[in-house]
Amino acid sequence: MGCLSNANLGCHTIIRDSKANVMIINRHLDARSNFILWIEHTSYEEYKKYRDDGLAISAQFPLKGIPVGITLDGETTKEDYEQLQSSFKKGMVASFY
Repeated sequence: MGCLSNANLGCHTIIRDSKANVMIINRHLDARSNFILWIEHTSYEEYKKYRDDGLAISAQFPLKGIPVGITLDGETTKEDYEQLQSSFKKGMVASFY
């Protein structure tokens, strides 16, 4: 079973206490899918509030056909965040790390 299952409450507590639980959109999906959905559906203002409240994210998103991707971290601007959302919707994000 996955980390978010009821059978593994210790892991669930760790996720909840880490603030990562805000990214769980659908408990039946894997972490990667939930992370993508969270970015697609969370406004920059919401993201900034979570970030200011202690949510720490550091991820690189290479974009198809563009040599420089987008970084999501403590320095991400509204313009970059909205470009990342648009890139996901257009299918331009091949992966992330």
